Amino acid sequence: MLLDIGSGQRRLREGMINLDLFPLQNVDIVADAHHLPFRDSSVDGIHCDAVLEHVQDPYIAVQEMSRVLRRGGMIIAWVPFIAHYHPVPSDFHRFTVSGTRNLFSDFQEIELIVGPGPSSAVADILRDYLINLLSFGHSKIRGWLYVLLGWLFLPWKYVDVVARWQSYRAQAHSIAAGFLYVGRR
Repeated sequence: MLLDIGSGQRRLREGMINLDLFPLQNVDIVADAHHLPFRDSSVDGIHCDAVLEHVQDPYIAVQEMSRVLRRGGMIIAWVPFIAHYHPVPSDFHRFTVSGTRNLFSDFQEIELIVGPGPSSAVADILRDYLINLLSFGHSKIRGWLYVLLGWLFLPWKYVDVVARWQSYRAQAHSIAAGFLYVGRR
């Protein structure tokens, strides 16, 4: 059994169980990540994308993932580091490289990938800063600026893709937007 925790309305693949806090379209099980409704060692793989910043206690949520994941099972999780505030429904946490490794310390790390990188982080923060500065509290202006500045800053995100020089990649974790953790139980 494969489990997508915090799936929202997306369905990554047929046969994968979608779990979310809200009863949205394509959600198979409505549950809290702090209390997964599965037996110990009953899940083969877990996908958790941009969820752990929204739970009150990410350590308990990850302990639950470890509990339900079978030995040898895989976990793929994305966590933010330098990312804008996005309360859907709440926004509590950010994770450094060492914080990410500590969070998933019950797992054998296979890979920890920077992504999106520094250019994406700066573009997102600068976009949000300019929206807040220039919208004067008007939601319509804010909406238009979001679209306009989103397009304006889109090319910045590609710098992370083309920046393959060693010095850039060696320090990319220090200002990354987030990290993709791949591990095995």
